[in-house]
Parts: sequence; structure tokens; C-alpha cells
Amino acid sequence: MPSVEGEDIEQLARNLRVSLGIHDQLQPKMIDVLQRMKHRGCIVDYVRVPDDLLRDAEARYNPDDRKIHLRESTYRAAERAEPHARWTIAHEIGHVARGHKLMRNRSALPERIERIAPTIRRDESEAHQFAAAFLAPFHRAEFSLDVTAQQLAHRFGISLPAAVRRLEELTRLYRRHHGLKRPLPPGIIDFFIQAQQKGYKLKHLDSADLVPVPIESPKYEGELCPCCNNFKMVRTGTSMKCDFCGAITGGD
Repeated sequence: MPSVEGEDIEQLARNLRVSLGIHDQLQPKMIDVLQRMKHRGCIVDYVRVPDDLLRDAEARYNPDDRKIHLRESTYRAAERAEPHARWTIAHEIGHVARGHKLMRNRSALPERIERIAPTIRRDESEAHQFAAAFLAPFHRAEFSLDVTAQQLAHRFGISLPAAVRRLEELTRLYRRHHGLKRPLPPGIIDFFIQAQQKGYKLKHLDSADLVPVPIESPKYEGELCPCCNNFKMVRTGTSMKCDFCGAITGGD
């Protein structure tokens, strides 16, 4: 199956949400989503499996019987709306939605694994993109360039690392939809300016594109963010805010 562009996966996730009647839900219950998929014939069933019988995966979609198998612990965690379990189920739904055909079986012969590895990597990447678009859809993000990863994590019930990655995707979508150019990095601007000075003509850039965007470097305090583990904490009054994920500490 050919790969698809990011916006195609966004639309695929949105269409499935509409067909399942959860289009406007911020944090749909994933067990309810599986039940709706079963009733609509998207899958034959979902099966709860003892953890020791599904040791190499927290969940798995079998395209042969069109069933999603869940570890019992994953099922219970999804009932508690834990972010990791919600993402795991959304990932398997991505395999269903894309019609992926290959089972991931660690007992497969090495030569077969090597032969199908590129397809598996592609399928896993697509399922990962689908999970992000399904759980944190652009149309429900109330997105602006000021939105933080922490806000996305809280709004959609996803983990902070997943929200950090989704923030990058939403930023690209937002810029594309609003016709906003991404500022060129200073090093690239310097390269083009030097090229102009040597007499080269730039056919696809305006002069305005070569004006560096003034950036005020934040003053980091050298403390580790407790959420994303980056040393990008900035003091704001009596609080500390992470310049990377948006987490706020202190202020009591």
C-alpha cells in the first residue's frame, strides 16, 4: 500500500471521528470508540488478552480476523483514561483505518523480517501519525502559535511527549492553512545574503525573506523542567515556565 501525505492522514482521522459520531469530543473514551467501530463493522471485535499471552505488544491489530487484541492491563488503563493506553489503542485503530495487512510477529524468520522491515516502518509511522490526528485533531485544538504542549496534553488527554510532537505538526498545519511563511534560520539568511553579495540572483525568495526576525533570547535559569527534562526554565514573576513544553512550576 502506498504511503500517504500528512494532511491525508489528518483527513482520514477526521472522517473516522465523524463516522463514529465523536467528531466534537475532546477526549473520547477509547473503549467506547472500539465498541462503535465494532458496531459499524470497521472491526469484527476487540479482545482482552491476559498480559502474559501478549508479551511483545500492549495491543495488536490482526488484519486476518480483523480483531484488535488488548492486554488486560491496557484495557484497564484505557478505562481509567490513561494517556499511554489511549494512544496505544488509537495507534492500532490507525492500522485498521489505513488497511495495513502485515502482522508484526517477533517469531518470524530473520530473512522475512528483513524483507518486510521497510513496510513495517512505514505502517508504524502512519499509525503513529493517525493516533496524533485522531486524539488531538486540528479542528478541536483552538490552535494559535501561542499554544503550548502542556495545554495540548491537558486538552486532549495525551502525554506531554506526544503533545510536544503534535505541537510541531499543528504548527505546520496552522502555517500552511493561513499562508504563513516559516522564518528562515539565521544561518540560511547569512548564506543567501553572501550569495547575493557575490552576484548570484535568488529566484524564489523576496528581499523581505532575508530580513532576520528579531529574536530575544530567553534567560534560562539552568533548572531542569520536571515535565520534559529540558534545561529551558524561564522565571516569570514568582513562577518558572518551561520555554520548551510550557510547564509552569512554583508560584505558591
